[in-house]
Amino acid sequence: MIMIKKLLAPALTIALAPAAIISLCSCVYRFTNLHVSVPEGIRTVAVEPIYDTSREILPHELLWDEMQRAIAAEGHLMLAPANKADAILRVRIKSARFSPTGTVIKPQIRTKDPATISPEQTTLPSYREFRTLTEAAELMPSTAVLIEVEVQLWHLETKKLLFEKSYVQSESFLSVRPSTSPRNNYLRENEAFRADFARMSRAISERVISDLLIKSS
Repeated sequence: MIMIKKLLAPALTIALAPAAIISLCSCVYRFTNLHVSVPEGIRTVAVEPIYDTSREILPHELLWDEMQRAIAAEGHLMLAPANKADAILRVRIKSARFSPTGTVIKPQIRTKDPATISPEQTTLPSYREFRTLTEAAELMPSTAVLIEVEVQLWHLETKKLLFEKSYVQSESFLSVRPSTSPRNNYLRENEAFRADFARMSRAISERVISDLLIKSS
């Protein structure tokens, strides 16, 4: 009996191995995008440059980039130039609002620049000795941003409006970090805002593509 068990063990292992592999694969496999379909007659789409009527200075090119990236990543529609596309995606930033919070951060102020440089000097003054440039606005530690974006999809041949929806997105970012030099405040604030706007653009773009394809199914 012991001998029979020893002989059967390798055979059972070989027989069970494919089943185990199938079982493992079935755990990983997922059915995705079965509910998704593109608008009828639309296979290629062009994303029009962002139309910004917010009256704010925004890096709207980031929204244009993210919208195209979302279309390419989803895969059901193909990007194309406007003269070769079936439809055009029109995106307008309708409004934007900034809400700074916290105590105003004042830059370090120097009343005068270093003395005039003469030919006899062997070393030049450090840039830290010069007065700080006047800033266009006072900075606060944190800023909340809210934007409203209107999206339309137009069929280029029939001139029919296939999709229309408005999106509101808001986020907060640190305008100024206490650990950085006050001389870098404007640069830090600009970098933080661009990163924040890129995240907002990505979120809106993903919602647009999801709504567009689900609506058409």
